[in-house]
Amino acid sequence: MKTKFKQSMCFAVVMSTLGLGLTGCGGLPSDALNIELLEEDTSNWWSGDQLTTVIRVRSTAAEDISIQNVEINNGGCRYGGRHNQSTQFPIRLSMGQFVRLELKNCDYQDVIQVDVETDKGFGSYKF
Repeated sequence: MKTKFKQSMCFAVVMSTLGLGLTGCGGLPSDALNIELLEEDTSNWWSGDQLTTVIRVRSTAAEDISIQNVEINNGGCRYGGRHNQSTQFPIRLSMGQFVRLELKNCDYQDVIQVDVETDKGFGSYKF
């Protein structure tokens, strides 16, 4: 499973062993969310081997946060929940809780930017 983690840091260059990216924010505290880009093994006996690209938005804030909307690649990547269920916003998260979004028309390597609108502000995360 591949994983990339990015936390929003206002106009700072983030360097780690996972890569180099420029991340900005718009009022959202830098420690409020953790965005993960994953490839999950969703193989099963009837459909065989398969990988599913997933975005996981996890709250790391001490106070509850309400996710109003998530946009991937400026709306170019569609997503849903497990078993093709639609994701209904807003979603309220406490510290440690997350929302899992399965990408429908984008692969792992296609994801460049994830924009998250919350009740605490806006955050943009680049991979």
